[in-house]
Amino acid sequence: MQSEVKTLFYVDDDRDDLEFFQQAVENLGERVALFHLADELIAAIRNPPPVPSMIFLDLNMPNKNGFDLMQEIKESEAFRDLPLVIYSTASDSHTVERCRLLGASLYIRKPTSIAALQQALRQVLQIDWTSFRPDAKNFVV
Repeated sequence: MQSEVKTLFYVDDDRDDLEFFQQAVENLGERVALFHLADELIAAIRNPPPVPSMIFLDLNMPNKNGFDLMQEIKESEAFRDLPLVIYSTASDSHTVERCRLLGASLYIRKPTSIAALQQALRQVLQIDWTSFRPDAKNFVV
């Protein structure tokens, strides 16, 4: 049985990272909506379609960084239950733990190859988000 195609929203100020992510997602047969600024993503989730299945966000962005954006999403009753996946080059334990405590669903360290990203995305897409509870052991992919 074919699973439902998911729409992934991704925000990052780096256009190369956006294109890399788009290629990986489309290779998996899923849809992606890309945003260069945090406020563009907020406007899109407030004005569907499309409706995101999950949101991926970079932490290091100008104007509104990923921490601020995550907090804004988690404070919104309409969006707080959307899976929120951090997709960042930051890998220090303080940053990772801060994201988990702020309510992120998962943390992916940006891989350097399409194959590695597709593998991480396959893992994320298989998660049953209705029952998944992030903890220190399963939070980082």
